[in-house]
Amino acid sequence: MRPGVFLELADPDRSAALFQSARADGFDSCQLHLGGCRLGPGGLAAIGRAARAAGVRIEAASGYANLLRPAEGPFGFTEGTLSLLLRLLPRLGTRRLVTWSGTRSPDPLAPDPENASAAAWSQLTDRARDLLEHAAALGLEVLFEPHHAHVLGTPEAALRFLDTLAGAPAALVLDPVTLIPPEALDERDARTERIVAALAPRARLVHFKDLAPGPEGRVEYPASGHGLLDHARFARALRRAGWEGPGVVEHVTPGSRAAAAAHVAAAFTADREPGPA
Repeated sequence: MRPGVFLELADPDRSAALFQSARADGFDSCQLHLGGCRLGPGGLAAIGRAARAAGVRIEAASGYANLLRPAEGPFGFTEGTLSLLLRLLPRLGTRRLVTWSGTRSPDPLAPDPENASAAAWSQLTDRARDLLEHAAALGLEVLFEPHHAHVLGTPEAALRFLDTLAGAPAALVLDPVTLIPPEALDERDARTERIVAALAPRARLVHFKDLAPGPEGRVEYPASGHGLLDHARFARALRRAGWEGPGVVEHVTPGSRAAAAAHVAAAFTADREPGPA
């Protein structure tokens, strides 16, 4: 598997250069994050044209909003700007929007005991239903990305969420390392295998990055090949799950993304189960 790349665009006038640079590094697909980018029909249409001209397919566009604190935008998106991006999404040439479930904490990457409450669950499902009604009317799909510090903090919660919204155009981003809390780092590879087995059938996009211990008891997410994750076991788990969908390398820079993609691709060439002795 040759993955695509996670790209961030804050200035529409830089879109042609962004996509051309990615294509020069061997990428023909991406997830495009538009945090801080001016959102308008003409601008997004121009971004879509620039991607097509460079030969880069936009698998999904992302607006990481916190649906439990909808007026805040720590990563460039409030609930309002997320809804605007959803309406304009076809102009980019993609039909998938990526976002988070969110947390009650003002720190979007910090756990909060309230996330396990019935009130938080109700708030998430109510706001998700509103977003998904708009998506259904436009023939679009919303991919929710779980995180261990969010309401969708476990595979079980993510599956329950989709089951609650049965019939709506909702699916998941498969990003196993973000579902591994700091206290479970020693179990990372076994957990990754279980997460893939549980969530791959309900996912539309997979993220590739690494994980490592961080300061203050947190987990850090370096580029693939710069942490503790056994990518070959990850690749085997994906193959066992029958994964044939797209994927992107994340948390990369223009200088590191080719190496990260090569690390992932090498894992897939070594992903065969050991044969009989």
